[in-house]
Amino acid sequence: MLKIIFPLSIVLIIFQFVAFDIGWYKKEFVKYGVFEQLGEERVINQTDNLFQYLKGTSSLEGKYYSQKEVLHLQDVKKILFLTHLTTWVFFIFYLFFSGVIATKEGMKKYLHYSYRCFIINAFAYVILVIISLAFFNRIFYIFHTLIFSNDYWLLDPQKELLVIIFPQDIFLDLFIKIIFYSFVISIAGAVAIKIFVLKKSQIKI
Repeated sequence: MLKIIFPLSIVLIIFQFVAFDIGWYKKEFVKYGVFEQLGEERVINQTDNLFQYLKGTSSLEGKYYSQKEVLHLQDVKKILFLTHLTTWVFFIFYLFFSGVIATKEGMKKYLHYSYRCFIINAFAYVILVIISLAFFNRIFYIFHTLIFSNDYWLLDPQKELLVIIFPQDIFLDLFIKIIFYSFVISIAGAVAIKIFVLKKSQIKI
């Protein structure tokens, strides 16, 4: 169970930190010509309002969006709320199972197990990135058909603002960023256990 919860917990926690990083999105808007197309001030204001809405701290300025976009954003807000709850549930389960392993098996086996989990996670993240780069369009489509029970997410990039500001490539970049940070944390965790904990206690992996 921990082998499943552990990598998902890392990804979900990182998602909570980076999903609404407006500074990162500004760079993406420059990269994909969004500022050039719509104007920087307009894009930033609408993005800030959108993020506040999705976080539940503000109402949505619906005048900028079509009815279909508004309905889709309502679905997205619900999904993000459930994601936030899932993050905490996974984190609590992780702490619980970690405590069980450490108590029943001892700290030596727990550290050994954690080290292996970090290493396996790192390799899994690399494979995930490779697959995503090769098949992201397909994955993006399947993800949306599984998550959403309607077709409101099928927006027109020629006239609907939401997909003009957030082209699909931005979501690929966001996914890569999340997985990269997850990879770094996994490697850092493995190194920390190997050098600072296991070496000092002379526990060999």
